[in-house]
Amino acid sequence: MTKSDVTKIIYRYPYIAAGIKADSPQIHYYKGNRKETIVITEEIKIVCAIITEVYESEPVDYIRYMIRSILRGVSNKNIMIEMPMEKNAYEERKKNFIRKVFMLCAKANLVSREDILNTPIEKI
Repeated sequence: MTKSDVTKIIYRYPYIAAGIKADSPQIHYYKGNRKETIVITEEIKIVCAIITEVYESEPVDYIRYMIRSILRGVSNKNIMIEMPMEKNAYEERKKNFIRKVFMLCAKANLVSREDILNTPIEKI
C-alpha cells in the first residue's frame, strides 16, 4: 500500500465506510463522468479503523472538525471557508493528517519497505 493509496482511501472514506457498514465486497462511485470501483479488502478496513482512531485521538477541536469534514467528503474550498485558518495552514494540517495515517499504516505493516523507499522525498 502506497501513500497515494492511503490518500485515495481518505478522500473516498464516505463511500468506503458505507460499503463496510453494508458489508459490501466492493463500492462504486463516480469521479467526473467515470464510474470507479474500490474492492473492500481487509487492508482497507484496517486503514479505515486507523483513520477513525486518528480522528478520535485528536485533542484540538477545530482540527477534529477539519478531519470530520474531510472524511464526510466536504470540498477543500468549503472547509477553508468554515475554518478559522488560511489556505496554507489548512493544506499543511491536511498533509500532516495524511502523513499520520500513513505512518500508522506503516506501523501496522500495511506499507512495505519498498513502497516507502520508492516514494520521492517531496511527496512524503
